[in-house]
Amino acid sequence: MSDRPDIVLVVLDDLGFSDLGCFGAEIRTPNLDCLAAQGVRFNRFETRAICTPSRAALLSGRNPHEIGITDLPAMSGADLLDPDASFRGRLSADVELLPETLRARGYRTSAIGKWHLAGHDADDVEYDRENWPTRRGFDSFYGFLGGHTDQFSPALIRQESPVDGPRPDGYHLTEDLVQHAIAALDRSGTPAFVYLATGAAHSPHQVPESFRDLYRGDYDVGWDVIRERRLRRQIELGIVPPATELARRNPGDPAWVTLDSRERRVAARFQEIYAAFVDHTDAQLGRLFRHITERGRDTIVVVLSDNGPAPEAGRTGNFRRLYRGEDTPLAEIDEHLDEMGGPTTTPMYPRAWAMAGATPFRRYKLWPLAGGMRTPLIISRPNHVNDPGAVRTQFVELIDLAPTIVSWIDESAPPHVSTPDYDGAALSPILVDPETSTREIQYFELRSNRAIVKGDWKAAAVHVPGTDFADDRWMLFDLAADFSEAHDVASTRPELLAELISLWETEATRYSAMPLREMTPLLRSLKYFDDGHPPQHP
Repeated sequence: MSDRPDIVLVVLDDLGFSDLGCFGAEIRTPNLDCLAAQGVRFNRFETRAICTPSRAALLSGRNPHEIGITDLPAMSGADLLDPDASFRGRLSADVELLPETLRARGYRTSAIGKWHLAGHDADDVEYDRENWPTRRGFDSFYGFLGGHTDQFSPALIRQESPVDGPRPDGYHLTEDLVQHAIAALDRSGTPAFVYLATGAAHSPHQVPESFRDLYRGDYDVGWDVIRERRLRRQIELGIVPPATELARRNPGDPAWVTLDSRERRVAARFQEIYAAFVDHTDAQLGRLFRHITERGRDTIVVVLSDNGPAPEAGRTGNFRRLYRGEDTPLAEIDEHLDEMGGPTTTPMYPRAWAMAGATPFRRYKLWPLAGGMRTPLIISRPNHVNDPGAVRTQFVELIDLAPTIVSWIDESAPPHVSTPDYDGAALSPILVDPETSTREIQYFELRSNRAIVKGDWKAAAVHVPGTDFADDRWMLFDLAADFSEAHDVASTRPELLAELISLWETEATRYSAMPLREMTPLLRSLKYFDDGHPPQHP
């Protein structure tokens, strides 16, 4: 048996910065909390605010613009020829992904769960097969290709063939995926790299019946109180600085007290199901973590979320017609509350619960503010962390994780293999020395929304669809004094803001994020802009 460590990389989906117990939530996540107690948590870990660019950055160590991924994958050959489809992308053939790098170093590589790095078409699942996991460095794949799937009857692929047939009674996707991860670790021979990307906590929020009532009544107090409670707990846990302020409520996200009794009842039930979904996911990951302990092998476990909590269901939430542009009337949802989370529903909570998931920040997934970009990161390697349970405050980014993983095992790499060029920097020194920093600057662009971090300063601009990019209003945040990005100080530091805007242009040009392109009409219509306020006013 090799003495090189096994590596387990767990990617959660649409989970907010405050949605785990060890990051301030009232949601019970004892297994992830225990993992955090054995390792370290990062409170300034940032993503690309949406799944596909985040996963591309994670698995390549590169900024996604320069490897062909600007947004969601191209869904058909016609999309690639459509100039208005520039928000999509196709993974470059010449970029070396992490599983390819590890396989060259003798690792057995397994991808389990969500992929979403290959284009596919509803009528032709064969499309873009060259970017399926088994063509990009993974020895095995068991999961789903798209952005989401039903938790009770998922559309699964094994290797490169559909998994046909009905699911057994009591089936749930997360349980299935974790069982496959356990099996992947148990295969004999070389050390293992297991990439486990759950469907949770992306919609549909569906959970086994035994979990659906675990949080009954817990959210009757509403999202405003939950945000306040979570911030207090984050301060107690040391996740955020003691002086952290709660960012103001987002425009368009109503105060809980303004809802009538039916609206409150329905909204609370949506969040009860979401909390149960996260709880159930933690329980399944606990099975994996216990198995790792029982095996007794040196194992590195990394857990993260790909972006902030999801606002796509708008003000009222989605009940049965996920991503179809249709809304179930509130009265109908109220009549069927007991079904929520079961196989006849495809829930996604109202957007204000995403605001709560992003505590203490403003906004959520898709936005260039911390609510969209900042998520939990836990790294655990028993007996290799000097201060288990600590919170690291250094700024780190998704592109830093591939070089980190390679740095852990490169001492034993065969002499003929080379290390890929990375845009990221290995975090290994930070795990040993809490005073070390490895990253100073990082740019961000998604759908023409922009941000740049340099040290303790951040500038961000939200593009108004259909307007000139030059008219976008930039914000400026002093992150040393304002952890939650609650105060825009652009008017007081115009020279610094101009310097950061110039730096953004330099970095964006360097990494192929220029020229900026306008969003398509499809993207302009999505519900995360339905608050009646121009999106430059975050």
